[in-house]
Amino acid sequence: MFMRTSDDILIKALWILSQDIQSEDGVANAAIGEGALRLSELIQGIREVLMDNLHLADGEDRTLIKLKRLIKFDLSEEIE
Repeated sequence: MFMRTSDDILIKALWILSQDIQSEDGVANAAIGEGALRLSELIQGIREVLMDNLHLADGEDRTLIKLKRLIKFDLSEEIE
């Protein structure tokens, strides 16, 4: 198994790849760039949902705790 890269680093790497890859028609560049954008938007959307629902209790089988684990959500970082 491989090491998981943080979401921010992965998104930055995808943006760099979308600029640096040599493709004649630009399809690879566009696909990678769009992937970076969608991943960024998805993570931001999850963060917003979590912030909007901080008042709800977290239980081990609850959706919010699963989302927090998925994106390694840290409330102290979100408040800054």
